[in-house]
Amino acid sequence: MSQKLIVYIDESWPEHPSAPWVLLDDRDRQIEAGQSEPRHWPPGADCEVVLSGTQCAWLETRLPNAGRSEQARLLRYALEDQLIRDVDEQHLTVTRRTPGDDGVNTAVLVMGRQRLRQLLAQLEQLGRKPARMSSEMQAASGQPDAWIVTIGPTSTWVVHTGSAPALAIDADSAPGLIAHLAAGAGAQAQAPATIEIRSTFASMQPDPAALAALAELTGQTVQAGPAYTWWSGRNAAADLLHGEFEPRGTGAGWHHRLRAPLALAAGAAALMLVTSLAEVLWQRHQLGNLEDRMRRLFETSVPNTPAIAPALQLRRTLAEVRARHGQLRDDDFLALLDAYAEIGGAGTRHSISRLEYADGIMQMRLDGAPPEDPALLQARLGALGFDAGSDGGTTLTLAPASIK
Repeated sequence: MSQKLIVYIDESWPEHPSAPWVLLDDRDRQIEAGQSEPRHWPPGADCEVVLSGTQCAWLETRLPNAGRSEQARLLRYALEDQLIRDVDEQHLTVTRRTPGDDGVNTAVLVMGRQRLRQLLAQLEQLGRKPARMSSEMQAASGQPDAWIVTIGPTSTWVVHTGSAPALAIDADSAPGLIAHLAAGAGAQAQAPATIEIRSTFASMQPDPAALAALAELTGQTVQAGPAYTWWSGRNAAADLLHGEFEPRGTGAGWHHRLRAPLALAAGAAALMLVTSLAEVLWQRHQLGNLEDRMRRLFETSVPNTPAIAPALQLRRTLAEVRARHGQLRDDDFLALLDAYAEIGGAGTRHSISRLEYADGIMQMRLDGAPPEDPALLQARLGALGFDAGSDGGTTLTLAPASIK
């Protein structure tokens, strides 16, 4: 059973190396959880990382309609006025594109390249190279009339609204900023009906007095929600490890995840091809053996006669031997009539109105339609070594394949 170690890393790591973590099974069920330094993390599990919300900014901008190759350049240009630092120092992860008549509304997570390099280098040095990395900003989702405020394991508050990307704030300024956001939403007639507070630990949950104070400050209904499981939304979140930071050999990325099933499918196809080729070669070998056996039999039975078509020549020779011994040849009248009666069965009775025979060929005029479907009747006669021809109606011509 494969296991996954999900580590929650905040902005103080690795200077303060202790970090919350959870160990999940292959169905994302919790096996174990804790908070410790890396040397105490559970061994032997694939590693994923969830970053605290303060390490990313989630921005939204509108881009002109353009090709996908132009979108990256336009996005960096559009974000220049929204970022304090140089946009070229930032790692951008697009989380949503909404096309419209006047452009493409684009949401993007922004993280410092240097910070991301530092985290990956440190984790790789610890032997915990992550297969995936997501932001706590996408751990939950709110609705216009119901905001969700999550309090992470290191006291980072993240406000999730339904109309704009989430916003990470520190605990001290959280009440004032939430009130400011609610007032701004109210000015646009988008104020939430409720604000739900979800905390990782019960000890971090605001007490009723704090909830009442926040409700009075925002003018909204504020209530305590269920426990905040910071790792549960990571699969639906965008993977920050792409582009230059895409993992190599860890199984991350869609093409890496498909590598195993594609390899299995390719192996199965190759095995099927080899099996089919082996069967064809074996059948050729068997056919060659039969032809050699028939040729030797012909040379033994009919000496001093060149083997051109052994099967046909043997059949003709057998017919001549039968004739010399007073037996029916396969092109005799009675032999042809017997073949028709055997194949046609009871349906042949009273079916022949006229019969002609000459030089090993019998032509029958049938009373009405043939007793069998013409194509089926010809196929059955052919299996016995006879050629049967029909005009599709009342005439059937029958002769041995070796004669006609």
